[in-house]
Amino acid sequence: MTDFRPIAIVGQACLLPGAHSPEELWAAVAAGRDLLSHASAETWQVAHKQRLMRTDADAPPAERIATDRGGYVTGFENIFDAGAHRLERALVASLDPHFQWLLHVGAAALRAAGISAAQPARGGAIVGNLSYPTYGLNSYAAGVWAEQLLAQRGAALPATPQHLNRFMSGLPVQLLCESLQFTSGGFMVDAACASGLYAIKFACDWLAAGKADVMLAGGVARVHGLTIHAGFTTLQALSSSGQSRPLHAAADGLVPAEGAALVVLKRLEDALADGSRILGVIRGAGLANDGRGAGMLVPSAAGQVRAMQAAFRGSGLRPQDIDLIECHATGTMLGDATEIQSCAEVFSAGKRVALGSVKANLGHLLPVAGVAGLIKVLQSMQAGVQPGIPQLDALNPALHGTVLAPGVETRDWKTRSVRRAAINAFGFGGNNAQLLVEQSPTVERPKRGRGVALPRAERCAIVAVAVRVGDGADVRDFWRALVAAPGTQAAGAAGALHTIRLPMQGSAFPPKDLEHAAAQQLLALELAHQALAQVPAMPFDNTAVFVGMGCDAEACRFGLNLRLGEFMEDLQLAVPAGVRFEAARQQLQPGPLAATTLGLMPNVVANRLNRQFGCGGASCSVSAEQLSGLHALQLALQALQSGAADAALVGAVDVGAEPVHRAALAGAGVQLGGVVSDGGCMLVLKREADAVSAGDTIYALIDGAAVAGAADWGAGSAL
Repeated sequence: MTDFRPIAIVGQACLLPGAHSPEELWAAVAAGRDLLSHASAETWQVAHKQRLMRTDADAPPAERIATDRGGYVTGFENIFDAGAHRLERALVASLDPHFQWLLHVGAAALRAAGISAAQPARGGAIVGNLSYPTYGLNSYAAGVWAEQLLAQRGAALPATPQHLNRFMSGLPVQLLCESLQFTSGGFMVDAACASGLYAIKFACDWLAAGKADVMLAGGVARVHGLTIHAGFTTLQALSSSGQSRPLHAAADGLVPAEGAALVVLKRLEDALADGSRILGVIRGAGLANDGRGAGMLVPSAAGQVRAMQAAFRGSGLRPQDIDLIECHATGTMLGDATEIQSCAEVFSAGKRVALGSVKANLGHLLPVAGVAGLIKVLQSMQAGVQPGIPQLDALNPALHGTVLAPGVETRDWKTRSVRRAAINAFGFGGNNAQLLVEQSPTVERPKRGRGVALPRAERCAIVAVAVRVGDGADVRDFWRALVAAPGTQAAGAAGALHTIRLPMQGSAFPPKDLEHAAAQQLLALELAHQALAQVPAMPFDNTAVFVGMGCDAEACRFGLNLRLGEFMEDLQLAVPAGVRFEAARQQLQPGPLAATTLGLMPNVVANRLNRQFGCGGASCSVSAEQLSGLHALQLALQALQSGAADAALVGAVDVGAEPVHRAALAGAGVQLGGVVSDGGCMLVLKREADAVSAGDTIYALIDGAAVAGAADWGAGSAL
């Protein structure tokens, strides 16, 4: 594995609950403030929240929400200027705050780095994004369904909301690059709650490979509030007390939060040569997945340890060099105990290590969590203080007998050398990430010029191919459709996908759970089975998984099930009573149950493959609209060529042959030609030498992969 190239953090910005800047965040953390609050009726979009906060034994799982407390961003409308970006003011004003938050924080981070967006730059952006439905996507999907419902009744049709909000998985970062004139482009990743640190790791890789000279990286989370609270309730992960208590003996679950946070990155030598103000230096980053593990919702200490070991490998650092670990620590007893176990194993040979967790102040920021922790650590280094964890008056018993010491009280950050910290982020589906950061260097500025020396990239081999399009069964049907005479009907040519076939023998998932899984997840799993059947041997322990995708609009049925009455009242339709109403809800979305929540998680499109086949390498979903699959391929090549993985499952899935997606494409001006198809593909990649050694069939060799930059994108052309 190649050495990690030090990366300088030269700018930072955030928009978080109770904190619109890193300085405000630090003030809140230093004061030990609780920034959580109760949800408003507008947050959940229901008239009476209590009907979803039932305590009776007959209540459905999703209607037992114990608390409406969360970390909610307020006051954004007072600081946001829709006209301050290189996009049409009317367009920006019409977009969901999910887009607006990213534009605002991206511009603020660049200003903080002293970088002007007045001229095009070799910059890029990679952003962690929980691709669950946003408010804007929910509103758009409901609008399309309302049109269908009212058209059947001959009623007047409502105004359709902004169609671009449908493309919330990949389009926000493209608009950000367009606004900032970043020519290297970018994409969004979903590795659940590890997404932000995954994005930073990939941005570091881009800089090390010379694909950009400056990168924005971080996370954004503006998921529909009711959907996220109900989802965590079905998983029995939501705090029953409404308190976020990481590492506490009485911790009873997580408290969801929303926000955005980004850092600006440069190669360290370039930042020094530029005279940039360096806030900190990333010395290492490690990614891994639990693989088969004990279950998709059960964290594995072994998987976390592998991510930590990967972070130290090539960093030049040892665990005993670390003063502080900013923990993932969501406040669930199992999750916190597992993280304590993994940290105790990796850091056992060293000195006392302090522990912190910003979730005690903010709650769980989901894909933004690790980035908020990073910003807190940078502020701590600058202040020379390790802030205590608020209200930590009883320690998780797993801490006893370890070198891990949670900060009960604020103390000076004393160290024998440079202040260094590790930041953890772990996510459902077994995604693990760790970042190693040290305070800004005091070395003399070099006089040499900028630049990056690139080693020759090792060629990679495609050793398996699986494809399904429309009603075709496999790659053979796809090929027949390609070579068929014009006008000839052939299976696999186009259209909707009607059947997915999965082998149940050896399945890691109960059939009942698979019944609740989104079609994207099942299609990716079927294609992976087809591809891996072509490969005699796989190094599954170190196989990476990257799958291009976008949020399936059908996922909006989850939240609509819970607020169907309000939806019908808004349309001035009579709401059926009793059994008829419950039957209508179940027809809209069965459940919702724990299997529903897991079955709609966008990262699980990739992570089901980890669980089924035991893939232990980095794993995530990748979103950049029609470039999603190409960016997934690029990540796979980078992982193989750097030695971070020994094989990769890489592909893309799309189930867009449905009314909401069709309507959004038409609204964006895409000429459909009467056909929108479902489909997907999956490749297995290895380094050429490894493929030859294993005797694999080699379909093609790849020297490298280039993906179009932001200059090729626009609000209309990006789709």
